[in-house]
Amino acid sequence: VYYPPSKAGDEAEERFGVAPHTDFGVLTLLLQDNSGGLQVQSKSGEWIEAPPIPGTLVCNIGDLLARWSNNRFASTLHRVVNRSTNARYSIP
Repeated sequence: VYYPPSKAGDEAEERFGVAPHTDFGVLTLLLQDNSGGLQVQSKSGEWIEAPPIPGTLVCNIGDLLARWSNNRFASTLHRVVNRSTNARYSIP
């Protein structure tokens, strides 16, 4: 996934690297770098930062696991905001 660089004057809404979505699979494991930008939506609709923690993985529940569990486990609605002035790439 290509994340275009953001400009100094960009508003937060214009800095999306990846718009809000859920993942279609069972689980997604993310190893974040120091750039950050991952946000998760709370039940109240607020976007919460998921800051990178060295040596840890982020585990997102996907749509398939939600379906298999009869929504006992909910898909994680998340987005990526690119605050970097450099282009970034992610390999899914």
